[in-house]
Amino acid sequence: MSYGYRYPTESGGASFASIITFVHPYWMGLKRFWWIPVICAGLAAGAVLLLIRNQPPTSYVSTARIWIGFRSADPTGSGRGMGDPDGTQIEVMNSPELRTRAENAVQAQNPGLRVTPVRLLASKVKDTSIFQLQAYGADPAYTKAFLETFIETYLKYLRESFISEGNKTAEVIRDKMEEVNRQLQEENKKLTDFQQENSVELLRQRSVSSGSTYAALLHENQALQRELDQLNLFSMEQVMDQDQRLVAPTLQPAPIDKSGLRGEVTDSPEARARLGAVDDSLASIYNSRLRIQMMHFELDELAKNLKPKHPKIIDLKDSLAREENSLNALVKQNKEKIEQRKQGIALKMQALENPIKVAQEETVAFDKKMTEFLALKASVEHLQPTYDMLLKAADGIAMRQGMTDYTMKQLDPPSPAVASSVNNILKMIVAVVVGLALGLGIVCVLVFFDDRVKSLTALKATFQEPVIGQIPNIGDSEGNAAIDLLKEDDDRHNFAESFRNIRSSILFMDAGETPPKTLIVTSAIPSEGKSSVAANLAKTMAMAGSKVLLVDGDQRRCSINVKMGLPISPGFSDVLAGTMAFDDVVLSPAPNLSVLVRGTANKHPGEMFVGPATDAFIRSVYDKFDYIIFDTPPVLAADDVTSFAPKVDGVIFVIRAEHTSARLAKQSLELLYSRHVRVLGLIYNRANLFLPEYSYYKYSSYYNRPEEKTT
Repeated sequence: MSYGYRYPTESGGASFASIITFVHPYWMGLKRFWWIPVICAGLAAGAVLLLIRNQPPTSYVSTARIWIGFRSADPTGSGRGMGDPDGTQIEVMNSPELRTRAENAVQAQNPGLRVTPVRLLASKVKDTSIFQLQAYGADPAYTKAFLETFIETYLKYLRESFISEGNKTAEVIRDKMEEVNRQLQEENKKLTDFQQENSVELLRQRSVSSGSTYAALLHENQALQRELDQLNLFSMEQVMDQDQRLVAPTLQPAPIDKSGLRGEVTDSPEARARLGAVDDSLASIYNSRLRIQMMHFELDELAKNLKPKHPKIIDLKDSLAREENSLNALVKQNKEKIEQRKQGIALKMQALENPIKVAQEETVAFDKKMTEFLALKASVEHLQPTYDMLLKAADGIAMRQGMTDYTMKQLDPPSPAVASSVNNILKMIVAVVVGLALGLGIVCVLVFFDDRVKSLTALKATFQEPVIGQIPNIGDSEGNAAIDLLKEDDDRHNFAESFRNIRSSILFMDAGETPPKTLIVTSAIPSEGKSSVAANLAKTMAMAGSKVLLVDGDQRRCSINVKMGLPISPGFSDVLAGTMAFDDVVLSPAPNLSVLVRGTANKHPGEMFVGPATDAFIRSVYDKFDYIIFDTPPVLAADDVTSFAPKVDGVIFVIRAEHTSARLAKQSLELLYSRHVRVLGLIYNRANLFLPEYSYYKYSSYYNRPEEKTT
């Protein structure tokens, strides 16, 4: 992944400033890897020089032009048997076989010529059938003679190829005609034999008749099956209930049958089919059931006014009993008739099985015969046109056997061989340019995959943490030389202003958060300038009147004492160990600024920050100073800062321009976040002043003292 130059541009296109920022990483990469294009250009130039030294001596070139016109080389007249002349003839001219023939012919015709290697180049003039031949050789006489002989050999080769191809094609067509003729005769014989053994018209009629008979028998069998299924579907009581609602609706709602269904579908075709399957005596059953219902209705009416022993009621009950007995007898009789109907249907279906089978076999047999006839007829109809086409092609070959299907004309005879010039200087220039382009491409690839942060724009696009300040690079171009700390009336105006900007960012942080008082200045890896940032930030705050304590917490590679010009011990480690008091070891190199150097070296510095001594130290000095700034080791170099950071108000993370890996910086921030550390923001150190995005710091003339200005 690449960082540092892929970022959104301004609306409406890339501005000049964004273009400069985009190009800057590649320019810096070129300054860093300048030797790659130089080596690539040198290797390319050396390779071309080696080729020039090994190339043969001055060669002579003879040129000729020929025109080849093709009418049709395919004997069938459908295409070009010798291929596309515009695409294949050059390959023919460059074939080793043709070259060998020409060399042998030259030696036979000109035995006095000295044989020398000749290189032949064949090319076609665009959109024409004109070919240009160039012969290169060390002997001018032999070179011209070779080209003349080659053209003659090529013409002879074309003639031989045409005759050979025509004979091969004629032979193939004859073989194919014999095969097709044999197949056609066999199929005609089969068709004739079939027609002699069978009457096609009778077969067609019997096929139609057997098919109709088979379809009628199947239809009759299906009708019987449907009738039987309908008789088996309902009981006798359900049939009578359905038919009663069709013939004589009662005064009461339709009763519920044994299946739990009312007769809502009495007018369906299935119900009518069931009625047709029952004897006409069902009408008597329906009338009897109607009379029974009427008697029940009359009995209910009499029971409202008469006693149960009343003669009318007794007579009516007797009549009702007789009617019910009669109904039961009729129902039993009709059940027997329905069963007899079912048995009759089953016998009819059984009787139809054999006729259906016979009709089916006859239909299949006749259809098979008709299919065989149609297949033989289609085969004959297919083979006959093929045979006619081959016969026509054979006649065409016979007509064109003595004809030539191409025309060859020599437009320009071989010219006298002249010395060819080779532009070695142009070759060297092209080689150097190609080598430089390859080297630049390698540099661009290296820069593209380099994830070091190269600009402020890339920093903001890569990290979500706020940038609280950027410090310009005022040292050497590589940013490796030591930079003196700030002092009163420092004439490095842009450098001093950058730290004032950082101081303001810390003073006026979001009011919703606790204003930081104890700060840690750290980075991801060494050599990113965190100690210089911590020392200058402490001096800048002290110059503003704040009481500041600067503590060198880097117990492994301390540098605060060197930058301040102070002794290395006693100091911070002695206070944490309890061997010295804070007031006895603290130093004051400048007004409002107190410094606590590293102190006595400790074999296990990481354990110092884990114990309660660190918490006690912070509590003891918390109220004595306005700001307490700790310089600690890099996050990925030691575990000291991740153990110490949760104890302070916030961490300031330093990222050095064109030095810090974005991947390592993100990994360091994730380690801090995993310890629930409050990261106040990022400081972009050693920024390039010449990029347009740093124009804020270019107005150094604005910082001139008032007394220095002239009227």
